[in-house]
Amino acid sequence: MTKSINSISFKSHIIDAHVHSGRWYEQGKIYDYTSGIDTFTKQSLPNGDNIEKVVVSNLDCMVHTNKEDECIKFLSDELDGNRKLLELAKNNSEIIPLATCQPGYGSVENIKILLAENPKKFAGFKFHPEQLNIPADSELYNPYIELAQKEKMPCLFHSGLTYDSFLGPATKVSKPSQIYTLAKRYPDVPIIMAHLGGNEGVNTLAALDCIVKSIKNRDAKL
Repeated sequence: MTKSINSISFKSHIIDAHVHSGRWYEQGKIYDYTSGIDTFTKQSLPNGDNIEKVVVSNLDCMVHTNKEDECIKFLSDELDGNRKLLELAKNNSEIIPLATCQPGYGSVENIKILLAENPKKFAGFKFHPEQLNIPADSELYNPYIELAQKEKMPCLFHSGLTYDSFLGPATKVSKPSQIYTLAKRYPDVPIIMAHLGGNEGVNTLAALDCIVKSIKNRDAKL
């Protein structure tokens, strides 16, 4: 997680807009990335950067695996996982928490409870269509986006590949075009496409095309 930071330097005080706490399932093992946040925020980085703020969502609310020997839907549900993130933020003022949402599995009522219990603690919502295995343009997202609209909060979506590439096969659930379709239903809600459609060639262009189109048509805030 932190090894790549030396490949580029802004020589500045910056905000990292996409950071995770919690655990991630990789090749049969669980890795906990929480301690990496202190590496970013508690000291100057070797590349000369200083991180002033990190926008964080909890991976525990995203990991979705099904194995023969164990069945893990999510390591944490919407309430427990997001409360863990808030506890982490109490000890690190640089953390800006995002509430990770689980459409199709959880309930927007859970997010309402969190916001009521913790006014002004969350800066927005996080969605990971790949882990949910629910297309980003599904109506299952609607109640959450409607809440974001009411609370004037942005929504951060994991976005994936539009086309097959060396990074992997095209996604079926988190294409920028699918996120754009959702965003058009709620044109007043800022929708952020994490990874810009995969950070690679024609896939980045596919994401940028959606953004440019939304600006020209004034039909979404991508």
